[in-house]
Amino acid sequence: MYGQALPVFTPILGMTVNVLLQVVSFRIKGRLSLLHTIFFGFFSGLITMSVIDVITLSYNKCSLVYFIAIIITNIIIYVSLGYCYFHFINLGETARRIRLLREIYDSDVGLTTFELLKLYNAKEVFLYRIERLLKNKQILLQNDRYLIGNPTILWVANIIIFLKFLVLGKRSEFD
Repeated sequence: MYGQALPVFTPILGMTVNVLLQVVSFRIKGRLSLLHTIFFGFFSGLITMSVIDVITLSYNKCSLVYFIAIIITNIIIYVSLGYCYFHFINLGETARRIRLLREIYDSDVGLTTFELLKLYNAKEVFLYRIERLLKNKQILLQNDRYLIGNPTILWVANIIIFLKFLVLGKRSEFD
């Protein structure tokens, strides 16, 4: 009885492993960047969930169709949860509006437009982003030209653009 209900909860178990391993690996401050810890946690949770599903479903001797349906459904649920978690982290890490609100909140007397513009100089923001892309080897600098390095995030971005088009009928919110 309990073995048949377990696959309903395995995406949550996988997500728990994802979050715990991502947080622990990031706090260890080893060689992994934030992005790498997110990938590490995500794939660790996915493997955990898949192994538990396979063991549980094999033990219950369910039909092949049921087995495949549960695996595919749980993968879709887990990937959706992982996507939400990624954006939860990303929101706090890179969202300018959130950062602006935090800067204003941390100021005892508030900030003027000039002070905010000084904090968010477009050139500095650009250089910071370029530096991060270079550090993560997502782009390369050769002969004073930037080239695509590791295309993983570019693939993820293209998948997101495709999903936005599929769901919203447009490639971005600016279309």
